[in-house]
Amino acid sequence: KYVAPLQYIAWRKMFKSLKPGPAPLTFDDDTAHRSIRVSVDRTSALELDDVRVYPDSNKRFLQCVNILASQGFQSGRHYWEVEVGSKRKWDVGVASESVDRLGKIKLSPENGYWTLRMRNGDECWAGTQPWTRLRPSSAPQRLGVFLDCEERRVSFYNADDMSLLYSFTDGPRSKAFPFFSPCVNDSRDPPQPIRLL
Repeated sequence: KYVAPLQYIAWRKMFKSLKPGPAPLTFDDDTAHRSIRVSVDRTSALELDDVRVYPDSNKRFLQCVNILASQGFQSGRHYWEVEVGSKRKWDVGVASESVDRLGKIKLSPENGYWTLRMRNGDECWAGTQPWTRLRPSSAPQRLGVFLDCEERRVSFYNADDMSLLYSFTDGPRSKAFPFFSPCVNDSRDPPQPIRLL
């Protein structure tokens, strides 16, 4: 368990030499929207125009281009990192296990989502009600997410310099999963994946 993300960063190199170390996250194919492609090692998720035929699953997001991690948490403190690179659109955060996966739902704590959003490559928002505009010194390319289940806190960091981007203090009350959306690619640039680190 990590007291804070900074402590995790300081210990990260040491953890690599320990067995067992912290288990890395993987994407859950059964939750993936049909336009999301997950890599064989389940650490990369990419949105493509064509819709893939996935097996039916009551866990799957049907309307929104979303996906969850396979690992869920309901106790303890947990930190993970996500590479978004230079993607112009993405959503990253935490979702309650019970979220509605059938329709188009606003990403807000009231609906079971605690997220950060990037739009147009330089518009960063916290998923509050209404949205809160954030003004980081530069667009983050790696995000750190810190979930403290006991304190019900969800914090987001620019993982390159560990600067705090935003912190929710009304986090999940029950089991929650790391949440991701590579978003629909509406630019002429080739689509870029979201990667779990």
